[in-house]
Amino acid sequence: MVEVNSKRQNNSVKKLKNRLFYARRRLKSEKEKVAKSRLASEIDVLEKEYAYTIQRIEIKYKSGEKDLRVLKSLDLQTQLLDEKLGNLKDKMESYMVLVESNSISLDAIEKMKKELTSTRISRDLQKLVKTEKVQGVVGREKEELLLELDLLKHNLEKSKLVLEEKEKLFPLDIFI
Repeated sequence: MVEVNSKRQNNSVKKLKNRLFYARRRLKSEKEKVAKSRLASEIDVLEKEYAYTIQRIEIKYKSGEKDLRVLKSLDLQTQLLDEKLGNLKDKMESYMVLVESNSISLDAIEKMKKELTSTRISRDLQKLVKTEKVQGVVGREKEELLLELDLLKHNLEKSKLVLEEKEKLFPLDIFI
């Protein structure tokens, strides 16, 4: 059996094979670009979901303490400071008696006054901490947190829509 091929047919076949080769190469390149774009969109969605979740947790954390164990701990810390304050007041009274008899220096009295003032401040701060924990964030700061949460939710929904659109526009079900 003899096969007869003309130069024209051979050149035409070679050109078609070359075009097919380069078309497959471009298709592969485009599929990779689409896959990269899709992965970038998925990463963007995941990052925004993470930011949204963190913001929700922060708002929950700042919305006021509900755990009775934490509140009891705060009360005990305040009670300890109250007892220390009472002891320091008693000690200060003793020092005042000793001052009248010139048995103690004025430096010791000044040191005791500073310690007493420091303890009062610590107790007041502890009470403020408890009040802040119980009430949580209020006013402008709470509104800012809620607005930031809404913005994060909007960005997340927008990123999800972009991802869905990319998946609709570029299905990766092309086989050759």
